[in-house]
Amino acid sequence: MAHIIVVGNEKGGAGKSTVSMHVATTLARLGHKVAALDLDLRQRSMGRYLENRKDFCVKSGLDLPMVEIHELPEIDPASLQPGENIYDHRLSAAVSALEP
Repeated sequence: MAHIIVVGNEKGGAGKSTVSMHVATTLARLGHKVAALDLDLRQRSMGRYLENRKDFCVKSGLDLPMVEIHELPEIDPASLQPGENIYDHRLSAAVSALEP
């Protein structure tokens, strides 16, 4: 069964990406299959960290457990009903894609 862990705080610089990265990589090291969605679409701190980790491992020949990072899919604004939030749809589509 899949579990969803959310790390959130409205304040910038509170350590959300750092905590998320440590939780995700620790779960991967424990043998769990882990996927991550970085919802900070501007900064992408966690996404950039995981991309850099993957690149470092490839360059160094290291075989470390990896976390799959997924981007939020684009949604056609024309497909939305009045009052619907495009970001809600992007998040729902991303989570649905990870369910299998």
